Amino acid sequence: VDNIRWQSYLSSMTSAEAEEWGVDDDQRRFFVRFGVSKANYGAPFADRWFRRHDGGVLKPAVLERQRKSKGVPRGEA
Repeated sequence: VDNIRWQSYLSSMTSAEAEEWGVDDDQRRFFVRFGVSKANYGAPFADRWFRRHDGGVLKPAVLERQRKSKGVPRGEA
């Protein structure tokens, strides 16, 4: 993109992101990610998750990354 100083986007939560953040697949449609794809004058901006509420209102979501399990699950060794 040329001749702009700032640009952002909204992106729906993918199945992989839902798994990463511990969101049930049937609930992921309520979550959107806000990010800044271009910012000429400023520090990098971390993506933020929002949840859709009644009337389409977006409110900040509190999500925690899920740990990826390593090795063999307990009881299967």
